[in-house]
Amino acid sequence: MNNRALFSVPTAPTIRLLQAPPVPRRDAAAAAQGATTVSVKAYGARGDNRSDDTDSVQKAIDAAPAGGTVRFPPGVYLVRSVGVRPGLRYRGERGAILRRPPGQPNWTRTFTTDRPGYTYSGDADSPLTSFEGITFDGDRDRQGPYAGYEREQAHLLFLHADPARRGRLKALVRDCRFRNSVADGISVYTNVDVTVRGCAAHNCFRGGFVLTGGHSRAAVTDFVSTGTERSKGLDIEVDGKGYGGTLAVDVRLERLRLREGGFDVAVSDGSRVKGDDILAGAPLYLFGLNSAMAFTRSRFSVGACDTYMNRIVFPHEVTFTDCELRVTRQETGQPYSYFCAAEVWWQHPIAPTQRGQRLRFERCRFTRDQSLRPSDRTHAVRLLSDGSEHDNRLIVKDCRFDRGFDEEISGQTGKDGPAKR
Repeated sequence: MNNRALFSVPTAPTIRLLQAPPVPRRDAAAAAQGATTVSVKAYGARGDNRSDDTDSVQKAIDAAPAGGTVRFPPGVYLVRSVGVRPGLRYRGERGAILRRPPGQPNWTRTFTTDRPGYTYSGDADSPLTSFEGITFDGDRDRQGPYAGYEREQAHLLFLHADPARRGRLKALVRDCRFRNSVADGISVYTNVDVTVRGCAAHNCFRGGFVLTGGHSRAAVTDFVSTGTERSKGLDIEVDGKGYGGTLAVDVRLERLRLREGGFDVAVSDGSRVKGDDILAGAPLYLFGLNSAMAFTRSRFSVGACDTYMNRIVFPHEVTFTDCELRVTRQETGQPYSYFCAAEVWWQHPIAPTQRGQRLRFERCRFTRDQSLRPSDRTHAVRLLSDGSEHDNRLIVKDCRFDRGFDEEISGQTGKDGPAKR
């Protein structure tokens, strides 16, 4: 995120929509044989890490028959940006790498549906589009400046469909690797129904998996994200309106390992987010305006509470069950006064007064790690000011608190106080 606003989200892409995917251009030999698989090397791709293979890869994609497979044999293919057609299978053999050539500008997306003739548009969902066994390498250290968000739209895989129609782009991303990106690894925008399974991201600047568009569904399982301080694991911040003008999304997260941190979920419009067996380093940020979130059997590390990160805002219906929230000494570069496992903002000027919100912790542990200094002030749960007439409630049931917290629960707790047993 390139500013410190409460609901800072990526700039929405310029959407260029057509009514249908392009008619594939097949060569005579493939047509005569009824071939369902095309190799990018048959269309001139070298995969030698020296030649620009962009045009050859695009030709192979355009030549593939409906429902067919585009195959990437082992090799390193230099690819700037190609349009991907819905309904195809993009399969990399072991050792197949798509690498971005140096010095590419913003909006360069290795695989994208945001290109004339490649954006799905329909009232029913698209045929399945799958990406399997491919390594996407953004070669970020040779792209030019990016840490100031100069290339924040140059994603490795970008998926979306026409928000003017009801249908979604159905996609599967399986056993793929995303690394060294100046922007997102997997970027999902409007009207997408995607399953991400068994994938990994390393050094993806804005996030390994990012969701920013409404009327979308995402199921992310067995996902690992690693990297330096200039990377993030998961970022769900929805600002693009999908079909019917909605910002609502439906997200399931299972077995995530975000080792270097970055668990950022900001949703609204009746969205639903469920997460199980998640391990995430700091920072933690949740925003749940008129939405429901439920997390089970997970551990979240939480750093310094500044004016933006490491807090829970608008917990309309948020539940943690059998989770650990661990305070760690991670600073954000912004001024702060204390560390807190769960700093709760019932209200904020960005939205009207919220009433009847419920934040529940059941059988959870609030812990402190060894990185904290004796002089650090720490809270387990801190509730920012709110009027009791708003009926916003914290419920704490069968939870444990490490010794050493300056306060376990502080601030106003709602109409009846916390149900702490």
